[in-house]
Amino acid sequence: MTSGAAALQHAPFHRYQSIGGTHRIYLRYPLRVAPAEGDGVSIRRGCRKTLSDCEARQGDTDQFGGFPNTPYGLVKPKKTDHT
Repeated sequence: MTSGAAALQHAPFHRYQSIGGTHRIYLRYPLRVAPAEGDGVSIRRGCRKTLSDCEARQGDTDQFGGFPNTPYGLVKPKKTDHT
């Protein structure tokens, strides 16, 4: 959000849907303050940290800083017990 009471909040979006000229963006989690009609919004594409995405979007695999051998979506944090 770039203006209004919800300004400076951000959240990754989960899904985009376009039906009959209406566009909807579903956020992964709710914002603390709901945006009002007319509030400014900035949307940008995220990075999945895959070599193929880097090559397709940027055309620059020399600067790639992700995980080339890990399938996106299969990386899950491992719980550890620090007692």
